[in-house]
Amino acid sequence: MRRLLLALGERFAGAGHLASADDVFNLTVLEVFALAEGRLPAATAANRAALRRRQLAEFAAEADLEIIVEHRQGVAQSAPAPSEPCTSTDENVWHGTVVGSGHARGVAHVARHPTEALNMPAGAILVVPSTDPSWTPLFLKAGALVMETGGYISHGAIVAREFGIPAVVNLPGILDRLKTGDMLEVDASRGIVRRLV
Repeated sequence: MRRLLLALGERFAGAGHLASADDVFNLTVLEVFALAEGRLPAATAANRAALRRRQLAEFAAEADLEIIVEHRQGVAQSAPAPSEPCTSTDENVWHGTVVGSGHARGVAHVARHPTEALNMPAGAILVVPSTDPSWTPLFLKAGALVMETGGYISHGAIVAREFGIPAVVNLPGILDRLKTGDMLEVDASRGIVRRLV
């Protein structure tokens, strides 16, 4: 296939259209067929190939990002500074690790096992020790996730990001300090969980 494509590229490069025979690889499969069948003008194919060659060179010149961070409108554009887990001078404020960005406010639903959250109302803040795949259906109803243990690549963190819900983890002892029905605010852009009183 490569030899056939290069032969086609040489034919159109020799006709003065493509800059080189390799430019044929800057065309899509459908464009190659259209060019070979005469349905795509050679000048148009040459312009598309040249544009894509320039784009590829620009992409190659860019430095690779070490991390990818998604931000919603109004959220700070810098990653939060690391903080000590579950510490604060205010007994109603906890600082943890951000694993899913966003902001949520709702009633807490504390559960130590997935069966304890089957009656969780939609939009509630799911407060758990940690998660595994058996917890996943509950993420469909949760307004946010607060997890006592875990890190950026823990099950709960990954699923929370996939579902687009705010999540803060690494909050040792928070299960004993909250109860179902507490009104919570989760600021997952800064890793803060606050009980509203």
